Amino acid sequence: MKQLTDEQFDKVVCDYSQMLFKVAYSYTKSIADSEDIVQEVFMKLYRARKVFENDEHIKNWLIRVTINQSINENKRKQKELLIGDEYINNLPDTSDADKKNEEIRECVMSLKANYRDVIILFYYDNYSIKEISNILKTSEVNVKTILNRARNKLKDEINKRGNTNGK
Repeated sequence: MKQLTDEQFDKVVCDYSQMLFKVAYSYTKSIADSEDIVQEVFMKLYRARKVFENDEHIKNWLIRVTINQSINENKRKQKELLIGDEYINNLPDTSDADKKNEEIRECVMSLKANYRDVIILFYYDNYSIKEISNILKTSEVNVKTILNRARNKLKDEINKRGNTNGK
């Protein structure tokens, strides 16, 4: 239960970089933003010189900080989108499959944060209920309840958008 040494820090970076990139990418859908987020998370870890109980504690802390950074980045991007309509007008056309995936992603991102986090961790990042409960520091029963509610909200949102788009 000591602070990370420089060698341990280097090992953490090697061990968790790819995983954190996937977490960030599941939120941002941007390679550049995801790389920046992962770098910022490791900078926070280095500056914090936090004391960790074990590898699982480090992993959970890194995931939580990555999720928070990703959410903040998305909020920043949303503000930019609201300011610049030129960005929207210059978006490239995508295939039908890409459009469907984008619509689903938009529906997921429209959910409340607690629902969105559980959906992303479970479906996009392939974490188990137990792992999610550790990451979010809540019970497995609570994770199952939130996941069930999130699925229903997501289904309703997809159906609502499907009916709107079809008219």
